[in-house]
Amino acid sequence: MEKKHSHLTLDERIVIEQGIKRKMSFSAIAASIGKDRSTVSREVQRNRKRYPGSAFRGRTPCKHTAEDCPVSRVCQKCFKRTCYKCEKQCGEKCKDYKRALCPSLEKAPYVCNACGKRNFCASERYFYEAKHAQERYRNILASSREGVNLTEDGRLNLEAIVADGLGRGLSPYQIISQNGGEEGLGICEKTFYKYINSGVFNGINRLDMRAKMYKPRRKNIERMYKKDKLCLNGRRYEDYLEHMASFPAGSAPSVVEMDSVAGRAGTDDYCLLTIHFTSCNFQLAYVRERNTCESVEKVFRWLYETLEHEDFTALFPVILTDNGSEFSDPNAIELTPEGARRTYVFYTHPNSSFEKGSCEKNHEFIRYIIPKGAELRLSQSKARLMMSHINSLPRKSLNGRSPIQMFKTIYGEAVLQKLGIVEIPAKELLLKPALIKD
Repeated sequence: MEKKHSHLTLDERIVIEQGIKRKMSFSAIAASIGKDRSTVSREVQRNRKRYPGSAFRGRTPCKHTAEDCPVSRVCQKCFKRTCYKCEKQCGEKCKDYKRALCPSLEKAPYVCNACGKRNFCASERYFYEAKHAQERYRNILASSREGVNLTEDGRLNLEAIVADGLGRGLSPYQIISQNGGEEGLGICEKTFYKYINSGVFNGINRLDMRAKMYKPRRKNIERMYKKDKLCLNGRRYEDYLEHMASFPAGSAPSVVEMDSVAGRAGTDDYCLLTIHFTSCNFQLAYVRERNTCESVEKVFRWLYETLEHEDFTALFPVILTDNGSEFSDPNAIELTPEGARRTYVFYTHPNSSFEKGSCEKNHEFIRYIIPKGAELRLSQSKARLMMSHINSLPRKSLNGRSPIQMFKTIYGEAVLQKLGIVEIPAKELLLKPALIKD
C-alpha cells in the first residue's frame, strides 16, 4: 500500500525508467515500487525531458505533411516546397509552420523510451530519465522550502505600497488593483495575506487591515440534542446493507429515504420533512414548525392513523435517513403505540448524502418553488399542492411517466387519495414560487 505524503526516491525513479524501457504498464511499475498507478503516470508526465525535432533524412518536424502543406514554395532559391538544404529553417521561413507532435505521446507511457522509431523520428521527442527527474524534483523541493520570494529592495518597495494602502483604509484587493494588479505588484491576494500574517513588513500586521464583516450568527434559543444517543446501534449503514442482503435475490423491499429541508436561517424554525419512495421517485413533504423528534413523530403518527397498518407497512418497509437530531428517536417511527414493529429505520454515514441521493436530488424541484433561503411558513395544503405538481412532472428516468402515475401502478389510487396528492394535467404544471403564493 502506498504511503501517504511519501516522495519518490532515485531508486524508485530508476525502476520507473527501466520499466518503461521494458514496456511494462504503469500498473505493473506502480506495483513493483508500492505506489499507485496515478503516481507513476503523474511522475512521468511531470518530469519527462523534451528533445526538439530535427530534419533528419529529409523529414521536416512540421505537423503539415507534403500533401496538406498550405505553402506552395518555402525555398525562394530552388522554388520547391521543401528541400534538404532549407527544411531545417522551415520554422523560421514558413508562417504556417507548426511543430509536429507524435500521437503516441498523448497516451501512456507519454515518452519515447521504448519506441523503436525514436532514432529516425523528426518530431519532438520526450524521454523519462531517472537522474534528470530526480534533479528536477530536488530543485523544486528546494525552491518550495525557501523563505519569502523577495529581494530586500523589492520588500521595501512593496512595504511602502502596502503601508500607504492600508493607511488609506483600502483592502488587499484594492491595493493590488491600484498598483497594476497581480502582474504589476508581483503578488496575489493570497500572498498579500501570507506576507502580512508572517510579519514580512516591518510595523505592519493583520490588525492594520480593514476588519472583515461577518454575517450575524443564528442564535439558538434551544440547542437540539439527540433524544436517544444510542439510536445508531444496530441501525448503521452497514446494518442497512446487511438487512437488505438478507432477502432472496429480487425480493428485497423498496426503500423510503427521509430528510429535512430547512428554511431561512435565523428567522424561524419552520422546515419540511420529505419522504421519498425510491421505487417510483414519488415524494411527500410535511410542514413542521420545529425541527424536532416530536414533530417527526407527529407526522408518522398521522400517516399510520390515515393509512392504517396494512397500507403503512406496505409503503414503509425500510426507511433510510441521515443522522440528524430530529431523527434520533427511531422507536417512535419503527413501533406502533402498542409496541408492535411496523418498519425499520437505518442511518447513512455522516456527510454522505450520496447514500440517499435520490431524495437529495428530488429536493431540486422543491427549490424551484421555494428557493434556498426563502421562508417555509406555508400551510400543509400548500405543501400538498406543491408536491402534487412535482409528482405530476414526467421524468426521463421513468421513460416519460410521472412519479404519481408510477405510484398508482404500484400502490393503488386509494392510497394516493389518503395522502392527499392529486395528479395535475401537464398543461397546468407550475414549478415557480407563484404556485404557493396567496
